[in-house]
Amino acid sequence: MSVFIATFIYLTLKLTCLGSALAVAQTESSTGYQVHLSLAGSPANAYVITWLTNTTVAMPIVALEAGLLRVNLTATTETFVDGGSLHRTQYVHRATTPVLEAGHIAMYHCTVDDKGTFTPLLRFRTVEAMGPSSRFTLYGDFGLTNPVSLPNLLTELEQSRSDVLVHIGDFAYDMQDENATRGDAWFNLVEPIYSAQPVMVVPGNHEAAYDFLNYRKRFSMPQRSQTNNYFYSWDFGPVHWVAYNTEAYFEPSKQNETQEMLAFVEKDLQQATARRKDTPWIVAYGHRPMYCSAWHFQGCSRADQSWKQNLEDLFYKYEVDLVFEGHAHAYERLWPVYNLTVLNGTEGDPYHNARAPIHVITGAAGCDEFLHNFSRSPKGPWSAVRVLAYGIAHLDVHNATHAYIEQIFTPNGSVADSFWVTKG
Repeated sequence: MSVFIATFIYLTLKLTCLGSALAVAQTESSTGYQVHLSLAGSPANAYVITWLTNTTVAMPIVALEAGLLRVNLTATTETFVDGGSLHRTQYVHRATTPVLEAGHIAMYHCTVDDKGTFTPLLRFRTVEAMGPSSRFTLYGDFGLTNPVSLPNLLTELEQSRSDVLVHIGDFAYDMQDENATRGDAWFNLVEPIYSAQPVMVVPGNHEAAYDFLNYRKRFSMPQRSQTNNYFYSWDFGPVHWVAYNTEAYFEPSKQNETQEMLAFVEKDLQQATARRKDTPWIVAYGHRPMYCSAWHFQGCSRADQSWKQNLEDLFYKYEVDLVFEGHAHAYERLWPVYNLTVLNGTEGDPYHNARAPIHVITGAAGCDEFLHNFSRSPKGPWSAVRVLAYGIAHLDVHNATHAYIEQIFTPNGSVADSFWVTKG
């Protein structure tokens, strides 16, 4: 795509989408309690419901109905004192569901005070977490201002387009701003989506304030008590997912945690490799890209960075199929690559039985930093496709041998790029 065409797309989308996204956001209802849903990880068909209140709740519960199940779930509570000048105090409540049978519309609401007041009734679709196929929506860098992809996410929710959302770092821009009220506003903006569909996350550079306080407190990922949401893994359908924290290498306070994360990732990938009959696909996701052609990200295309070398070696060794990344506000698809070297070539069918991980950068969901221009030419032979436009990605895993990936333009939903990954 030429620089002229890319710039034209960028300006057109910027002008036409901002108003529509904000209009949709203003008309969508929110409970005001930042309710959001995530996968418990184990067991696979269990969910974690998280919400925040400004006052203590003596007995926080979630009243849940799903199929024949009627249950009151007792929540845990954690105090969240923001690092800003006001030291605002909120209370984070978490309730884990039992295993839920697929194919139901689960209805739930959460207590918000000691007077028996509940949030408005919320709903989510229970899906088969152990089936032979699954569908995911992935994106990074999604803010309160200029949330261009919000209408698409709402539409896809109504259409049951995907089973799980994967948000690859950078939330709200930034959650800690205005004494963390910006984080509150962003969670309420996305609540109609995030309360109705599980969302899995990793930290980005915009979460670093106060030792990643807002990120650590607000989200509820698997193995949270051990890893503070920084790195973890989960299975869904035929896919094993591993989340890793690129920011551990860039924040001085976190660099002593890199060895712990690498040990976790290697052990996890060893176990996932041994279970490939059950989960034939392995997908990793972290915020900063190992390769990219964004013109002002000089570091992401060098080989002499320890974070890139350490993780890339593990992904190559254990034959990770796909790596999804954000940070660069654009879309870029790579040929199978390891250590700056393209494997499988670029002609014929390079994504069949790929000999190295396939990287997909999808960091253009929309935020107040807008898009990041590409360099005049790709920064390496590993760059296959570059698209300078807002968008989100889909990963549809059809079976043990076929997976389809596409990037769509937001807000019109047309396909910007697509390809198949096959093996066997």
